[in-house]
Amino acid sequence: MEGLHKMDSCQRLAWLAGGVVTAAVAVITVKRIFFQHRRTAVPNPRDVVILHQIGRGGYAPSLSPFPLKLETYLRMAKIPYQSVHSFRMSTKRKTPWIEYNEDTVADSGFCIEYLNDKFGLDLNKNLSKEERAVARAFEKLNEDALYWSLVMYRWIYPVDRSIVTTVFGMPWFVKWKIQRNMKKTTWAQGTGRHVPHEVDHLIETDLRAISEYLGKKKFFFGDTATEVDCSLFGILCQPIYHMPGLKPHTMIKEKFPNLIDYCNRIRVTFWPDWEDKITNGRYCGVGPNSEIREQIIRP
Repeated sequence: MEGLHKMDSCQRLAWLAGGVVTAAVAVITVKRIFFQHRRTAVPNPRDVVILHQIGRGGYAPSLSPFPLKLETYLRMAKIPYQSVHSFRMSTKRKTPWIEYNEDTVADSGFCIEYLNDKFGLDLNKNLSKEERAVARAFEKLNEDALYWSLVMYRWIYPVDRSIVTTVFGMPWFVKWKIQRNMKKTTWAQGTGRHVPHEVDHLIETDLRAISEYLGKKKFFFGDTATEVDCSLFGILCQPIYHMPGLKPHTMIKEKFPNLIDYCNRIRVTFWPDWEDKITNGRYCGVGPNSEIREQIIRP
């Protein structure tokens, strides 16, 4: 800034204009990388669900809970699918999303509803009406409350984000743009208005509710996995595997170890290829104009 004071008015104007142009280029680049909906020239196989997501995670199969939720569901439901990794977003500008023959569906919840209807499935068939209501309540607590508290650690608080930036090969201006957007989003949603110790309190109360209801059961409602297990697994894997040393991780480890055991059971049961679906902290290989198609999985 001292150099700026030594410039004459024309030099200052040019310097400031350069900064504006740099910022504008950064914003445009981010939009092109993450939000442009591009069609692939590679034809999709028939009668196979195409699961669009944004690359494998460092120590769990996705750094986003919702692709992990949906992919776990596909494995539980034994639906053939192919993971396609790219920065292509859905028409809602969200990920994950699916294609099945001529149909396209966005949002993990709507994808599961669509697939249940299309394949005549119901992973909750053994649940009573009361248990279905409880499952719905825990799913919303998990995805609409706990998720946003964890977002504060992922993007807002001044913590180590090297796992995220390395796995996605993220330039500084992309990280800056995402952080800026998430700060606005969490403020509008409400969680961003709380101070850190209040967010920690919310995380602990949510985790305690999940932990106490789970107890010593194999899955959330007993010996058989249901849809809510997919949701819980997707969210809980983030602090367990992708937030080492941070408060949510240590909280689970010290106060709610049954959640770690729970995730390990789901991992062993439905992810025998787990080690092949993580990057071990390395770059995932997905770029602005690239696409990675994995082998078709037939659970």
